[in-house]
Amino acid sequence: MDTLERARMDIDEIDKKMAALFEARMDTAREIAAYKRRVGMEIFDPSREKTVLEKGMKRLENPEYSEYYLEFMKAVMDISKEYQNDLIKGGKI
Repeated sequence: MDTLERARMDIDEIDKKMAALFEARMDTAREIAAYKRRVGMEIFDPSREKTVLEKGMKRLENPEYSEYYLEFMKAVMDISKEYQNDLIKGGKI
């Protein structure tokens, strides 16, 4: 097995884990949306988002990835906010 094939197999395994983690994150986002709807909170909380990004940056072991990790996490949070908005506006929670 060559290096490229091995690396692609590794990516496939990582993607499998990321899919499961994504689903878990979205399940939790649903719970958060229900709470926010119940207490009348806004979906977007800038201070919470800043905290999440800062904590994530501290977890990162390779600083070379910092810029890309921030972009990745912002995209994940944007998707979560969109999902929460869809749930609330669509009356699904």
